[in-house]
Amino acid sequence: MLKRSRFLSAFVAVLLGAFLFGSAQWAAAEEREEEEHEQKLELKQVPPAVRITIKRESFGGRITEIEKEKKGGRVVYEVDVKIGRREYELIIAPNGTLLVKKLEAEEEEEGEEHEAREREEHEEHARGKEGREREERAERGRERKEHEGRSREREERGRRGRVRVFNFDKDKPGTVPRGWKVAETAGQGQPAKWQVIRDKTAPTPPNAVAIVENKNYGHTFNLLIAKKTRYRDLKLSLRVKAIAGREDQGGGPIWRAKNGDNYYICRWNPLEKNFRVYYVKNGRRRQIASARIDADTSKWHTIEIIHQGTRITAKFDGKKYIEVSDRTFLNPGMVGLWVKADGRSAFDSLKVQALKGGRERRDRDEDEDN
Repeated sequence: MLKRSRFLSAFVAVLLGAFLFGSAQWAAAEEREEEEHEQKLELKQVPPAVRITIKRESFGGRITEIEKEKKGGRVVYEVDVKIGRREYELIIAPNGTLLVKKLEAEEEEEGEEHEAREREEHEEHARGKEGREREERAERGRERKEHEGRSREREERGRRGRVRVFNFDKDKPGTVPRGWKVAETAGQGQPAKWQVIRDKTAPTPPNAVAIVENKNYGHTFNLLIAKKTRYRDLKLSLRVKAIAGREDQGGGPIWRAKNGDNYYICRWNPLEKNFRVYYVKNGRRRQIASARIDADTSKWHTIEIIHQGTRITAKFDGKKYIEVSDRTFLNPGMVGLWVKADGRSAFDSLKVQALKGGRERRDRDEDEDN
């Protein structure tokens, strides 16, 4: 019995030794096999899918080593990459799948500190850059406003005192003068026909502008407006001659015109033998002042207006007849010509001058327009 027990113990010991020896041999063989499968490669030697992953994950950095290894019975690619001051280890499957991406342990803490410093420096730089950009934008805005202000001052100084003349001599007879538009107040749907005409008697021959056909009546006001004019305080004069009209005759200038329904008007009416200043607001006319005048309808006559601030002075043939104040329109506006109802009149030599404190805005062109 004792011999048998000793025999079994010896047998078990032999089996256990053989097992341990086999295990060691297997582990050593596997280790040798893995070592045999370790292979250093260049980027061009790895499979395309792996190469794509390496390039993507190492963008902006430098590849320091690529190894092909066999781990746990499968082939992987270990790649060491340095990006800035940090080093990463990539483990990539043959199909390009990124299995692991980790920061080297000894540099992880340093890398986190460096990343925090970089983030803080970037934020500080961004804040400083935004502040500088705001200051630069504000400075550019101030400079632009100063430049625009100086330009406006120069333009006003240049225009102040300069007379703009419309004599219609450069326009083709039978047409509406260039830069002018026909308009109406309380129109009847049949605007009067304004045209440049040949007139040897015109103050500045050979041309004048006139209403040559007019079927209107009542409270329709026929207008011809100089589109690219904009005056506030001004000195304005024109020559006018009454041609015909059973209901109304004569006419005169308009100024500070916002449109065909809002403006000042000074007109001479030989049928009524008077000279008046009105304003037209929202299409309704209101008289401001009136004077008695009896003038020859076969001759050309001069109407002159000086409007500065709220003060209006109106002259006829050089004589002052009206001086009055009105605050209806305080902003700059266009200038033009006016005839009431069925009147037919001719106009020539319209002269406009911006006065000190007033404003003129128009396109750059010659002082003498037509």
